[in-house]
Amino acid sequence: MSTKTFFKRISLGLVAALGFGLLSAPTSQAARLSTSFTLSAATATATVGETATGSWTLTWGATATNDTTVVRYSCQAPAGVSSCPIVEAWQLPTADTAGISVQGFRVGTYVDLSAATAWGETLSSSSATGRSTVSYKAANFLKAGTYTYTFYVTGANGSSDVVSSITSAGGNSTTWTVTVAGIDTSAASIKSSYFAPTDAQAAYYRYGPSGDRKINASSTDSSIALAAGAATASDLAGVLYLVPANGAGETRVALGSGFAVVQDTVTAVITGGGTISSNGGTTKGASATLNISAYGYNDMQYSGESLTVYTNGTSALQQLPFPRVLQLY
Repeated sequence: MSTKTFFKRISLGLVAALGFGLLSAPTSQAARLSTSFTLSAATATATVGETATGSWTLTWGATATNDTTVVRYSCQAPAGVSSCPIVEAWQLPTADTAGISVQGFRVGTYVDLSAATAWGETLSSSSATGRSTVSYKAANFLKAGTYTYTFYVTGANGSSDVVSSITSAGGNSTTWTVTVAGIDTSAASIKSSYFAPTDAQAAYYRYGPSGDRKINASSTDSSIALAAGAATASDLAGVLYLVPANGAGETRVALGSGFAVVQDTVTAVITGGGTISSNGGTTKGASATLNISAYGYNDMQYSGESLTVYTNGTSALQQLPFPRVLQLY
């Protein structure tokens, strides 16, 4: 969550530092006859929460009866993330294969390539050649950044039996780079505001009688006539709830099969008199920091806090419509 400043009518930006982890890459230690491993594309893009997909074609020749090759991978993620999404593979009944039977348990069923068995292919004859096309995916990227998957092929002896040449350039591995874009859930403007003389009334404006109003209600800004009060007094003047929007004017953005709500931490500053506090707190002053969220009462990601306004003997508070009293930074 960011902490930053903005005026009600001016956009702000969210700067997020994102990072990730590392898995070791394989080393070349053995050879197979005429092995070729190619990807449908060397790169892919996704948004946080989404899935990246691709396919590979493996062509190889056996060197022994019931010879086996296994497709494996490692992954390097941006700094700060411990691991990449796993790669899962499956095969279509109509997959482009030759010399290799499509195994039933792989049709329409995802196989975890991070498992010890990974994805294996077997040729029964020592002189046989085979070709197999396999689809794969990496799902639910949790952070923005660049994820580099390194695919390699081994023999039956596992990671100690890496095929020395699987690319046209003679390399022992090939990479798939997934660039993941973040989503914009930072507050750049106020979509709607709810200001009333009491917290109960402001909360009703914001959430409705049962918390079902959520993010779609129109603003309800009361103009409150109020005596200035004594300089030593601190009488309640009004309570404000806010619904933020991002730079595109959205209150939520797509995230995987669902949505992420726009929410942020902002600082409100009162000018022309009066004091304010966050969520009815006891600390009152010319500014206050509060969390604002576009979610409704019953399904907030975190509490959408209110801003409470008090008198302090300043005549400017005799008329108190929200847009003329508060500026948000």
